[in-house]
Amino acid sequence: MADLVTTNSGGPSTSAGGELQKAAPANVCVVCGDESDGLHFGRFTCRACAAFFRRTVSLKLQYKCKREGNCEVDKAARNMCRACRYQKCLQQGMLTTAVQHSRDGIGKRSRSGQRERVFVSSSHTPGDAKMPRGTSETVSSSSAAAHGIQKKQTQFIGIGYGRAQSPSSSSSILLDQASTAATILQLNAHKLFNTYYCLFSNAERAFRTYKMFGADDDRLLMPDGGYVRLSELQKFYENNTLVRGDPSQVAKIFENAMHYLVKTVVAHMRHIELSEMELIALFGIFIWSDSEEISNESLQTALQVRNDIIVDLHMHYRSQGLSEAEVTLKTANVFLLIPKLELSVKLMMENFCISELFNLMNLGGGACNSKGCILLK
Repeated sequence: MADLVTTNSGGPSTSAGGELQKAAPANVCVVCGDESDGLHFGRFTCRACAAFFRRTVSLKLQYKCKREGNCEVDKAARNMCRACRYQKCLQQGMLTTAVQHSRDGIGKRSRSGQRERVFVSSSHTPGDAKMPRGTSETVSSSSAAAHGIQKKQTQFIGIGYGRAQSPSSSSSILLDQASTAATILQLNAHKLFNTYYCLFSNAERAFRTYKMFGADDDRLLMPDGGYVRLSELQKFYENNTLVRGDPSQVAKIFENAMHYLVKTVVAHMRHIELSEMELIALFGIFIWSDSEEISNESLQTALQVRNDIIVDLHMHYRSQGLSEAEVTLKTANVFLLIPKLELSVKLMMENFCISELFNLMNLGGGACNSKGCILLK
């Protein structure tokens, strides 16, 4: 995933149009003029321009300028016109041949299953319609596993609670590609998913709860689209076939975790007006998490993908015209959700363990494990 760094010293080079380019100082990006951190694809560039060039070439993106190709490209406005930015990359001698294209580790597919060429207008679409590269590819590969576990979760959900017309799952819109799946399969997929799915499940239903219900509503959406009322939590467990003991006791055990999810996690999402784009970025961070159980190669891959996600999220904010201070504030508020979601998973795990320990629920011995996942057998 790292850029192919050449031994070019930053001297004059010939652009795609055959013109001799004047060398730029080694510490300045030849595209936008921002501070350069080294050679990328044959020229000294900043990380943002290098990532933009790599993404454009590897995904075969095509842009169209609405100003006849005369847009200014500098560090303050490098995201305003992608067409002119890419042309400047080529004019400054960045090498398309140095971009390492993704290798398919799954095998050959039929032509209908291959990725179609993507055409992108240089004018920016609304925020929710855009999706950072790292996040979209990351979460798409996890959706199949998520659906599999959700099927098992429905065994534990009773029929004594309300149904709601649930908005489409954030994961369902990411099923168009699975290019990262090959990488995950080659690494430590099961170890990464151990942590990922619990966070994914709580984050997604909290997000859908925030989108569907008002601030003073005590309803919480469940993974299958139904909902429970915190004020009537006992009714949910009265009709649950897995409950062995007194439903009111089970409700009291889970009450703290449910309240925390609604009053803290959902409330924070509502306060910062979390967008689906930001939620998907969190999914990417969740799946590429640190773990002492994964190999060093997997860890390095995870660190690189997380960096890409953060850079893409930053670029997404800047494309919306936000200042650096606003970008910092929004990014911090989004990532403040991570410890809250981790605590919600921990609370839920503890509640399931207590319920099983005191024989209040029949979970087949699969409620507790070291990662806090609830796996119903």
